[in-house]
Amino acid sequence: MTTSHAVDVTNFRDFGGYATVDGGRVRRDRLYRSGQLHLAQQPEIEQLLGLDFSMIADLRYESERTNAPSPWPDAYFERIHAHGSDRSSDAPHVALLRSESVDNGAITKFYLHFYASLPFDRLYQPLFARILTNLGDTSGRFLVHCAAGKDRTGIIVGLIHHALGVSRADIFADYMRSLNAPGLAGQGPTIADEIERKHGRRPPLAVVEKLLEVEEVYLQTAFDAIEAKCGSLDAYLDEAGLDAAGRERLRERLVER
Repeated sequence: MTTSHAVDVTNFRDFGGYATVDGGRVRRDRLYRSGQLHLAQQPEIEQLLGLDFSMIADLRYESERTNAPSPWPDAYFERIHAHGSDRSSDAPHVALLRSESVDNGAITKFYLHFYASLPFDRLYQPLFARILTNLGDTSGRFLVHCAAGKDRTGIIVGLIHHALGVSRADIFADYMRSLNAPGLAGQGPTIADEIERKHGRRPPLAVVEKLLEVEEVYLQTAFDAIEAKCGSLDAYLDEAGLDAAGRERLRERLVER
C-alpha cells in the first residue's frame, strides 16, 4: 500500500484508507484535505510541491485567497478550482466573531444554519458539482481546503466519501478528526488578536475555541438538509452531475478491490 505523506500544515491529512461498503478500501496518497496554506514555510512548501497535486479545490472566498495566498506557482493556475466570488472578507466562522453578542449558543446556531444551507448555496453548489465531476478524471493527487479545513472542506469530503462507498460511521470519524487537528486548536489566540486588530474588540478566548471545534450534529445537519430536499445523498450527487456511472468510475480510480 502506498504511504501517505505528512506535511506540517494546519489540519493537513490523507482522507483515504477507509473501508467501503462493498469490500474495497479507499486508496491512500490520493486524497488530501487541509486548512489554508499561507503560513507554510519553505520546507513545507517544498513538500507540498513535491506531492504535485493535479487538482486543488480552494473553497475560500476570493478575499480570503487574496489575504492569505497559497504558495502555488503560476503553472498551477489551471489545477485550482474555486468559485471566485466574495461574501465576506473573513472566513465564515471568523466573520461571526465581529458581533459583540456572540456566545456559544450563537455559534451552535450559526453552524447549524451554515451546514444546512451550504450544499445549496449559489456559490458552493456549482463549485461542489465541478469538484465532484472532475475528480473522477484526475489521475494524480487531489487536495481540498478552506480556511480551517473543517467546515466547507468537511462537507465536500463527506460527499466524496459517500460517493466512494465509505460507511456513514467512518465519514463522521474522519470529520471529527478535525477536533484535535494539528495547528487548529491553537489558533484561538491568533484569531482573537486579529479580530481585535480589525474591529477594536477582543472576543472571549473560550468563544473562539468553541468556533474552532466540530460536532457530529453539524455534518449530520448538512446530510439531513440534502436528504430532505433531494431525497438522498445519491440524488444530490446525481444533480451535481456525478451519477451512478460517474460514481462507479470514481470508485474504479480511487478504491482498491
